[in-house]
Amino acid sequence: MNQFEYLTVMVSIVLGIGVSRLIADAARLIQARRHVRFYWVSIVWGVNLFLLHLQVWWVLGNGSGVALAAFTRAPWFHALVAPIFLGSTLLFIGFFSLQVH
Repeated sequence: MNQFEYLTVMVSIVLGIGVSRLIADAARLIQARRHVRFYWVSIVWGVNLFLLHLQVWWVLGNGSGVALAAFTRAPWFHALVAPIFLGSTLLFIGFFSLQVH
């Protein structure tokens, strides 16, 4: 495995946790639908977060990931690690604005 593959696995774990939390809380909201008042902005935000998680995972795993893998040999590759991991972490943190209390 090269450095890019390790980065992809780490980011995929963070994204997977985020998606699983989104789906779990969506299921809890559906179960409590009689006691919960839905607001369209929250629904749009949740769908948007879900799609962003999938998009980041898809780009790293397929399409542009191949182009990024070529940069792993560059001396400045480690400068790419922080923004990529930070982006997936911010998506996960964005989930907490939707968390059911």
